[in-house]
Amino acid sequence: MREYTERRPATPLNLEKLSTTGAQLLHIWDTSNGRLSHRFIEYARKLLLMAPPACPADSPEILMIGHDSFAKHAFGEDWALQPTKARSAMPPTYRRLVASSYWKAFQSNRPVFEVIGANLRCQNDYREYCRLILPVQSRAGIYQLVVFTKETYN
Repeated sequence: MREYTERRPATPLNLEKLSTTGAQLLHIWDTSNGRLSHRFIEYARKLLLMAPPACPADSPEILMIGHDSFAKHAFGEDWALQPTKARSAMPPTYRRLVASSYWKAFQSNRPVFEVIGANLRCQNDYREYCRLILPVQSRAGIYQLVVFTKETYN
């Protein structure tokens, strides 16, 4: 199957079509002015927390993997138990495919919403999913990315 990424406007309407969670997360991001708000905690089990990307050609380090996140279900329990090693366990071709959106969200300080079709672990593990990347800043001034992903079933 064809691997692709397709960006779409991160609007409440686009997100609501896919998931009320995505729309709620965008609302939290908007009302907190891009700050890492305590209101994200309610959704932590479905999220990834990522470091800022170091470059546009590779995905960033994963800091936290939510227990009910798409990534944990797609890559497995053992993978999710070691977030600092999780990135290196992903195929480099997959990391390069999805990297530019992390970079765009970080550089523009704006949410990125996209639909992705990709082989996650191997050639026979094709998935289509959408994700919302929210650039946030902590009270200490540390930049991170909050990522919500939901598999689509076409």
